[in-house]
Amino acid sequence: SRLPVLVGDDAPADRNDVIAMLPIAPKLAEQVAAAVPVVGRRWNIEFKNGVSVALPEDDATGAWHRLAAIEKNHRILERRVTLVDLRLPDRVYLRLPPELMPKPPKQGRKENPV
Repeated sequence: SRLPVLVGDDAPADRNDVIAMLPIAPKLAEQVAAAVPVVGRRWNIEFKNGVSVALPEDDATGAWHRLAAIEKNHRILERRVTLVDLRLPDRVYLRLPPELMPKPPKQGRKENPV
């Protein structure tokens, strides 16, 4: 019951690597609901609170360490985000839920002052 669910028929051959990676950060691992393969090359980790984490194809373990540090320092998984994208080694992208996304400016006619 403590093992995450591996989802999908096209799970990468390195599924044992992702299973071995999770316990590196035990506080994160206990919150994992599933590991989902993406195009048979990389993994998304789904957390019980609904947050998804996109791991890179190369060095998923390094990204997992980065997530552990980010979580320790910023509690990112407790914030209102839907996706933490760690696919680039020098950036972290966050996706907010739709209700928190900025609204586009209204398109309308601008009138010139006289």
